[in-house]
Amino acid sequence: MHRSNRFPVAIASMAVLAAVAFSPASAISAPKDKDKQPPACKKKDKKCQQSRPGRMTGAGTVDSVYGRSHHVFRNSVCNADRFPDLKVQWDGGNRFDLTSYSSPLRCIDTAADEGNPRAGFDTIVGQGGGVLNGVSGANVSFRFTDAGEPGRNDTATITITDADGNVVFQISDARITEGGNHQAHRK
Repeated sequence: MHRSNRFPVAIASMAVLAAVAFSPASAISAPKDKDKQPPACKKKDKKCQQSRPGRMTGAGTVDSVYGRSHHVFRNSVCNADRFPDLKVQWDGGNRFDLTSYSSPLRCIDTAADEGNPRAGFDTIVGQGGGVLNGVSGANVSFRFTDAGEPGRNDTATITITDADGNVVFQISDARITEGGNHQAHRK
């Protein structure tokens, strides 16, 4: 590049950076949640993430910036909002207990392979309210994936907020480090 061409390129680059830096947050599109189902989603649409029938159970230990955590979930029935049973404990004596779902659980089939037995899905997604260290008003969103046996490739994504909306625990696609397994089941 000739010396005379450098200046306009540098000015154009700075203009683009300034436009992005000073754009309002609403003008910058956030990544889309791949689990969101569009309202017009039809069963025959191959891209549609329809919730599948079945249930998932599991437990796992994960190491993160919050120290060692352990989660247990049972009675997680796809397309249902009954039997809330999720417990998460982490270092410092912290504990969250799910008491209600805010929407039905969704069971979806992703790129993971649930292995055997075949369930027709490998991931469960949910959210709800509960008790954090004995105080009501906390919330959780979670995603558990069954990536086959023996469970060492299974993952957990969990975000817990306190009654004021502060994030107090968060892991994202964390692999089970020891003593755990997520298991997708047909009905």
